[in-house]
Parts: sequence; structure tokens; C-alpha cells
Amino acid sequence: MIKIIQHKTTTDWGGSILFMEVKGEAFARLYWYDDDSTTVYLDWLSVDKNSRKQGIATKLQEMREQI
Repeated sequence: MIKIIQHKTTTDWGGSILFMEVKGEAFARLYWYDDDSTTVYLDWLSVDKNSRKQGIATKLQEMREQI
């Protein structure tokens, strides 16, 4: 099981959530703009080379889709 920690920031243009795997093996940022409630963007997706092929990036992508 992958455990993820998160931090949410709200700004004058929208907001973002930084997701990080608790061991620091992966992270990604989701962000959105206040004037478009239909789209959430994923960027900064990174998985440590030694932790790839374990479904961590897939889990982060699934979290984005749920949001």
C-alpha cells in the first residue's frame, strides 16, 4: 500500500495540492484555476529511479482523477 501525504495551498488564481509519498520516493502537484472548475492539472510527477514499476505514479494519477 502506498501512503501519501499532502499539502494544499490556495492563491488568488486557484490552488494546488502537493502529494508526496511518505518515504520521499515520489511526488506530484495538482493545480487548478478558479475560473475553470472542470479541469485539474497534474505536474511535477516524479518517481525515484529505484522505486519505479511499483504503481506509485499510477496511484498519484488515480488521486488526481478522483479530485
